[in-house]
Amino acid sequence: MSAITYAPEHGIRGDRQAGVTIDDVTDERLGVPVRSLFGTDKPFSTENVDLLVYDIQDVGVRFYTYIYAMTAGMEAASRAGIPFVVLDRLDPLGLSKMAGTLLDEKYSSGVGRYAVPGRYALTPGEFAAYVNDVYHIGCDLHVVPCAGLKREDDLLSLGLPYVLPSPNLPSFHAVVCYVGTVLFEGTNISEGRGTARPFEIFGAPWLDGEKLLKFIRGYDFKGAFFRETHFCPTFSKYAGEIINGIDVMITDHKAFDATRFALTVIDHIRNEYPAFSFRGNDGDYFIDKLLGSDALRKEDFNVDQFLEGEAEKVEIFRKKAENHYLYR
Repeated sequence: MSAITYAPEHGIRGDRQAGVTIDDVTDERLGVPVRSLFGTDKPFSTENVDLLVYDIQDVGVRFYTYIYAMTAGMEAASRAGIPFVVLDRLDPLGLSKMAGTLLDEKYSSGVGRYAVPGRYALTPGEFAAYVNDVYHIGCDLHVVPCAGLKREDDLLSLGLPYVLPSPNLPSFHAVVCYVGTVLFEGTNISEGRGTARPFEIFGAPWLDGEKLLKFIRGYDFKGAFFRETHFCPTFSKYAGEIINGIDVMITDHKAFDATRFALTVIDHIRNEYPAFSFRGNDGDYFIDKLLGSDALRKEDFNVDQFLEGEAEKVEIFRKKAENHYLYR
């Protein structure tokens, strides 16, 4: 029996930077062919394949691309009439709290394909079951569940070590922040890529960190401590420049509302700094794809009103998703 490995974004070992094209190769260590699923226009090939197995650690956040490699594999398995097996893994953030915004599918992209919340609180196996049913993929899906996992479990409560799934999520607290601070990717504010603490720090050369810190501390953002910081990215936005910004230090990962925090900060900066801009033009803005909505770009945007409406949508999703829970 021969084996083939498929490489999602970041490669088969999670060591490639975001957006880097993955080529078809023969892996030197494993001695097996590696077929690329990222950075090429090639379809998901199942030639000479009798069974597809998905076994990748995810982070439970809609913007993270591994789940779309999984569903592409499910679609390919359905077309080929072969089984698809998910070796399930925990969501490091836990399965008890859905949060964030629900994607409007007119903004569907590689960082958000389905109408699910930013933090969808499903394991890969549950996500696969939901998508297979709701989107009528028709895959012969088999999920091997995690033994003894409960919905209230997360990485810290289980006492498990954090193993980074890709270069720019180097810590558990980075994942906690990423739920919201990923939105900085849709702006000309650095999200900390090119430093040792991506998504936990952010800023821009034209920001006044002291004033921004004063604004942030005027809100009661529970679960984190904030301080002014300065950094110099080695790559990505403002590479080689000194950036003024904010350091987000998580004190209670369950209490911190990363989405509300990021939306509040971005809305403030865009109204206070003429240098601010959203990435994109002519109706194609990356922030819309990340947020799942164009609401943030509107002049009358209100954080509280927007999130109140999104919470209602997330609750509707939760009731639908419950039918596919594997853990209680």
